[in-house]
Amino acid sequence: MKLNNIKKIFVIFGFCLLFATSVLAHAIGQSLNQKVDGYLVDVGYDSLMPTPVAGEPTLFDFQLYQSSNNNPVSFSEVVVDIGQEPEPITFYGSIKTKPEGPNTWIYTFPKGGTYKFRVRYKTGDESIAEAAFKLDVLQAYYEQPPKNSKKDWANFAGGAIVGILGFGLILGSYSFVKSKKRY
Repeated sequence: MKLNNIKKIFVIFGFCLLFATSVLAHAIGQSLNQKVDGYLVDVGYDSLMPTPVAGEPTLFDFQLYQSSNNNPVSFSEVVVDIGQEPEPITFYGSIKTKPEGPNTWIYTFPKGGTYKFRVRYKTGDESIAEAAFKLDVLQAYYEQPPKNSKKDWANFAGGAIVGILGFGLILGSYSFVKSKKRY
């Protein structure tokens, strides 16, 4: 294949990726949507699993649209407030918008459970739209209850007994066959 053909393939592939991310609301997995006061608040998220897992990074993408015609609305920052009972606030912060590209943010949930995820879109000091979502987060592997060690010991002991019996049968069969060959 010629070098020019390879370049053409990469250019076409690049345009396909660009087109896919500009047509879709999010270039990432799941989405939390809510209509409020003439706006559509759209928070996309993507994690290694379809549901976020505690201890693993989750990528969030923030967008705002007019609910009547789905035209994008510009904003200067998004204020994010994440809480989980009994702690009122797990995270509170502001994400400034970028001149180009999506408004993304990565967060790692400290533990599994149901979180209240609040977002407020602002332009300067003026609040444009605000929405709250419930977001379930799976427990991390380190939050799982410990295994029953007695059950593990019973499995080990049972396997050891079967192994010893099997070895004894093989050794006994070998001795029996060897003793038959002498006569």
